[in-house]
Amino acid sequence: MVSEGDLLAGKYRVERVLGEGGMGYVVAAIHEQLEQRVAVKLLVEELAEDPDAVERFLREARASVRIQSEHVARVIDVGELADGAPYLVMEFLSGRDLAQELEARETFEIGVAIDYVLQACEALAEAHALGVIHRDLKPANLFLTHRPDGSPLVKVLDFGISKALKSQSGSGGASPSLTAAQSFLGSPAYMSPEQARRPKTVDTRTDIWALGVVLYEFLGGETPFVGDVPLEVLTAAASDPMPSLREVRKDVPVELEAVIRKCLEKKADDRYQTVADFAEALRPFAPVESRRSISRIAGILRSSLAPQDPATTTLKSSSIPATVDTADTEAAPASPISPSEQRDRDKDTQMDWGKSQSGTRRSRRTLVLAVGGLVALALVGLGLHSLGRADATPPPGERANAAQPSVPAPPTVTAPVAVAPPAAPAVTAPAPSAEAPAASASAAPNAAAKAAPGPAAAAKGRAPGAAKPRGHAPAAPGDDEDPLANRR
Repeated sequence: MVSEGDLLAGKYRVERVLGEGGMGYVVAAIHEQLEQRVAVKLLVEELAEDPDAVERFLREARASVRIQSEHVARVIDVGELADGAPYLVMEFLSGRDLAQELEARETFEIGVAIDYVLQACEALAEAHALGVIHRDLKPANLFLTHRPDGSPLVKVLDFGISKALKSQSGSGGASPSLTAAQSFLGSPAYMSPEQARRPKTVDTRTDIWALGVVLYEFLGGETPFVGDVPLEVLTAAASDPMPSLREVRKDVPVELEAVIRKCLEKKADDRYQTVADFAEALRPFAPVESRRSISRIAGILRSSLAPQDPATTTLKSSSIPATVDTADTEAAPASPISPSEQRDRDKDTQMDWGKSQSGTRRSRRTLVLAVGGLVALALVGLGLHSLGRADATPPPGERANAAQPSVPAPPTVTAPVAVAPPAAPAVTAPAPSAEAPAASASAAPNAAAKAAPGPAAAAKGRAPGAAKPRGHAPAAPGDDEDPLANRR
């Protein structure tokens, strides 16, 4: 165990020991170059000599770096000391954990208790989205500090560390010190029934149970399941119904007690399936300023439901984000990546970003060319249409001839038949006789037929686009001849 004044990793000068536990201890230290106060966590000697425990400690430390929530203690550095013992450097927090706060105040006001729990839910939402299960939520692992503006800020400590280290005790060759340390198994008063029976099969819903116990304790002053020894507590949690909270706290609404009771259902399928569901159930009782946390929690879990790698483990309920118990498998999908792998992924991301940008530029260029082509085609079509209209307009002379009345030619007639000129009816007929009326009547149609213009005139008088006559039309008499004279 390190002592005051020791220099860790050549840069962290130890000031004092902040706390000790079954798996390790935490010291306050000063970064000599930055003059920054930090908290350094180290393993106890028994675990520091276990290669598997060391590897899992470092793996979980790297995983905690991925959780960027303000409600999680920020990890600054991780490494190994000269003797091979791992260390984890975190931000130094001013304040005290909620176990100490609760001991001083006995109970919390309803609004305060719900605000603290919702802040913890924000951290859990991001952790669950990354596949990390805490498995040791309790007031002692919820640290109360304050933001620069003085508002309370709850930070969740020890993400996944206890869970990872616990697996060493289940390998069959664990030392008595390992199996005796409660931190490796979790805290019995906050453990779900399935975690007590089959700790390797738990999922995110075991944290939902722990949140229900924590909220019950915040409001009632004690945990719902108690006993003289850990086994008695675990038995009560697995078989006894939740004691009525309203019997010890009369101002707790019935609906809020029902929310806590649902968290403490014996079967995981009967509980809230995600922290977002639990947070939404607390909305009617949450202070106005705490409701922003509910929206953030839902947003974090919605983003985690995007398509994932097929190898990612999924649970029966689709509303539960996929999780991986890093204590149960070495090849966990949610395991952290090495720095070299991260650099490769960053390079790939930059290349993909550049490709997407160039693809966007090519798409824009293609769109501009397509629009330009359409505009050009429209202009060409407009020009051709204008030329067609110009060709269809006859010269002035032809317009004058076309103004004369004419009989339009049927589609099957080869040559149009023109109406006799207006002067033809003025021709003087011979002296009247008995046969004159009949002759005049019979001659009118023939005169109309013979008055058709010649080929040249027919061509001029033919409407644009009319079919050309297939044969020569009979010669028509000139305009100065008398059509009746030919008949005589």
